[in-house]
Parts: sequence; structure tokens; C-alpha cells
Amino acid sequence: MSFISGAFIAFLGIGLVIYYLCPKRVQWVVLLGLSLVFYCWGGMTQLAYVLFTAVTIWGGAQILERMESAAKEELREKKALLSAQEKKALKAAVKRKKQYVFWGVLLVNLGILAVIKYYNFTAELILSAMGRGDADFRKVSFLVPLGISFYTFQAVSYLIDVYNGKYAAEKNPARFLLFVSFFPQVVQGPIGRYDKLGVQLREEHAFAYRNLWRGVVLMLWGYLMKLGIADRLGRIVNEIFVGYEKYGGCIAMIGVLFYAVQLYMDFAGGINIVTGAAEMFGIHLAPNFKRPYFATSMGDFWHRWHISLGDWMRDYLFYPLAMSKPMMALSKKLKKKSLYLSRTLPAVVGNIVVFFVVGVWHGAQMSYIVWGLYNGIVLALSAVFAPAFKAFNAKYPKLTASPGWHVFRVIRTFVVVCIGYYFDRAPTVIGALKMISRSIRYPMPYQFIDGAWYELNPQRELGIWMIGLMLIVFAVSLFQERMGSVRDWMEKKPAWVRWALAYGLMFLLIACAKVDVVDAEGFLYAAF
Repeated sequence: MSFISGAFIAFLGIGLVIYYLCPKRVQWVVLLGLSLVFYCWGGMTQLAYVLFTAVTIWGGAQILERMESAAKEELREKKALLSAQEKKALKAAVKRKKQYVFWGVLLVNLGILAVIKYYNFTAELILSAMGRGDADFRKVSFLVPLGISFYTFQAVSYLIDVYNGKYAAEKNPARFLLFVSFFPQVVQGPIGRYDKLGVQLREEHAFAYRNLWRGVVLMLWGYLMKLGIADRLGRIVNEIFVGYEKYGGCIAMIGVLFYAVQLYMDFAGGINIVTGAAEMFGIHLAPNFKRPYFATSMGDFWHRWHISLGDWMRDYLFYPLAMSKPMMALSKKLKKKSLYLSRTLPAVVGNIVVFFVVGVWHGAQMSYIVWGLYNGIVLALSAVFAPAFKAFNAKYPKLTASPGWHVFRVIRTFVVVCIGYYFDRAPTVIGALKMISRSIRYPMPYQFIDGAWYELNPQRELGIWMIGLMLIVFAVSLFQERMGSVRDWMEKKPAWVRWALAYGLMFLLIACAKVDVVDAEGFLYAAF
């Protein structure tokens, strides 16, 4: 069921009525039923994957908690009988058994994700390295469940947290299934944590007009970003990247610029839709965007873009890697030679590994891996040159504190991000490199007046309309950057102002269809 369909709006409306009319103690059951219906809408077969993940992760967490409880009970009973050495041995034995369970459950679930998404890609790479052609390989056709990367990472974070003793395991398997399959965020995130999202799903929620109003406004804003801008830009972006060889560098750069806008409007718009839908049920999802194109550095950008994935990678990959025994031993060894190297190496290695994984997470395509490594290397270089940047800021405090310098940093960061987008969007790595080369060597600006640009954008009024919408989004984003939440600001205004703004959003959506009717495309991140 697409979020951009009349069926979803009807489904959401009916679900809200049932949710608030039923006894509050069974609201979570209604949410579970809605989530399963939503997920099964495209076919019952996909449900098997979600159920397997939920059952194995839930069961593994139960075993881990029971093993820990049994060990503590045994230590209490034999406290006076065991020596310190025997207690230490008992704890080590329990920890070893827990690790077997933990890694077994973890590898099974990540293994399913890896096989479904990466088997064909990996097999082709291996055969190519062995000098064997396509004739030696037959692709295996897998059913790829909706949002498998999202719900797998969400479930895995719960298992890791229980293993580390962050919170107790959920006793009710149905409640855990709801956490894994909650319909607004199962397809494209954000990636929730059990101690935040799981708690909300268990709670009782009284109907609140405020939640309904805020949810509707956020959904309308998301639809405007997706339907009004992303899908229209997408047609031009597709044409430029598919037929890049017939366009010069100027149009290639316009294609990357439009892709940057399309990707943000598509993903952030989708997150606004699902966040708004969840808010109507009284559920507040984790923030996933914070105006990333206002970032002043690559580190700042990745604290603003896909925040839930970045936080997941930081907590469950970067920190464990940086704090691992081999890394700490190497850092300690380097400390004798250079304190700078000792402090920098974990950040350098961690960023490159993390963004290699981020690239792989995006899909089984070499261009995604190169895009991930590009971001990782840029962040690693930022860590290497951090002392030089700090010294520069100290030497020129007036310059670095000026508004002009801030704008320069924003533009510089955006350019660095867009270079990476060549690899993110181009069909192949070679295609991306050719587009970068043409952007520098063969700008061919005359294509804007010789008909090539007109073929990409034949409707002049459509171009003006899209620019107008993008300026509106930019103005709202600038307001949020400086003043905070627009919805909070709207709530302080009289009712007629609030409703005027809400109707204004609806008018813009209707006007979009009047200017140019497009077939709504699927969300880009739903494919991940």
C-alpha cells in the first residue's frame, strides 16, 4: 500500500476511528492489526520474513535474559561457597554462552538480509575476479520484503541493547512484533529504538485534537515535498543520468543539483508523512532530518541527514569498533610515538568502515559502495586535519565568526556532498566518473539555448512552479533553522491563521495537479 494513494488515506482514517473508539488497553492490538494488514497488502509472503525476524530476535533476547538471571541466582546461592576465582570463571562461562546465542541470532538475521540483497552482486564480483563471464552465473530471484534493511536494523538494535543490559527484554512476543512492524515506519524508517518507540506503543493514548492537527499539517507538508517537487524533478534527473553522454558538464551539474533536491524532498517528505501519521495515534517517531543542506561540515551534514541511521551506526558500529581491544591496543602502542596518531586513528578507521557499511546498506551496487567510501574518506580527512582547522579558527577569529564565512562553509559542504551524489545516482561508477569529467572539461553551456534543455523541461510554467515551491521550502527551512518548529509557531496563532495555513498547503497540492499531473513514484529509500 503506497503512502501516496487514496487507499492509504482511507486506511489511516478507518484505523484512527477504531483506535480511539476501542478500549485503551487494547490500542496496541489495534496498531498491530493495522500494521499486519498494511504489510500484507502487497502479498502475504512478505509477512514470513518479518515474523521470522521478530520471533528469532524476541526468542534470542528471552534466552539471553534467562541465562543472565540464572547466573545471578546461582551466584547468590553459592556466594559463600565460591572463591573469587570460581566466581570469575562462572561469569566468564555465562558470558561465553550468551555470546554464542547473541552471535547466532544476529548472524542469522543479518545473513538473511545479506543473502537477499547481496548474493547476486557478490557472486558476480567473485566470478568476474576469477575471469569467468556472465554465462557462468545464473541470478537467483529473491522476494525482497518491504523495508527489510529498516526493520532488520531496528530489531538488531533491540537485541544488542538487551545483550548489553540496557533494558529488560519484552516478555510479550506480540508487542515486540508491533515494534518491528509498526506500519508508518516499517517501509522507510526512521529506525526506532525499543526504549523510546516500544514504550510509546505500549502506552494508552487518549484522543487529542492537537495530535490530529499537527499530524495532518505535517503530512500535507510531506506530500507537497514529494508530489510537488521530488516527483517532478525526478523526471529531469532520470533523463540526465540515463542519457548523460549527450549532455555537457553544465547540464550534468544541473542534474546533480536537481538530484540533491529530489532526494531530500523525496526522503524528508516521506518521513514527514509517516511521522505525521504516527502522531495522529499519539506516537512520536525519532527525528530523521534537521535541514541537512544548511550543514557547515560533512560531520554536521551526517548529524542532520538520516539521523536515525547515523545514530545506529555510531552506537552499534563506530563506538564498538573504536573501543575494541585491537583498536585500543593499537592506539596505546601509537601513543608512545604520537598522541595525535593515537587519537586520530580510531576516528579515521571507524569513519571509513562505517561509511563502507552505509554504502553497502544502500544497495548491491558498486556505485553505492564508492559513494560510501567517498563520504568515509572525507570524514576521515576531516579528523586528520582537525588540528589545522582549529589553529586556523584561532588565528582568524573575526573571519571564522563572520556570516560570510558561515555561508562559505555551507556552500562548500553542499558542493562536497553533491560530488558524492554523482556516484549515488549514476548507473555505474564509470558513468559517474565520466559525468564528473564532463562537468569539469566540457561544460557546454550553449545547450541551455540550443534546444537540449528545452527537451528536458518543455513546460516553462512547470519550471517556474517548481522554483516557487522550492523557494517556499527554503523559506520554511530557514525559519526552522533560526526560529524552531513551524508547527509550534502556528499553534500560538489564532485558529483562523492555523486553518488558513493548512488550507494553503491543500491549495498548493491541488494546484500542483492542475499545473502538471504526474504519476506518483515510489519513495527512493523504500528500495533500501
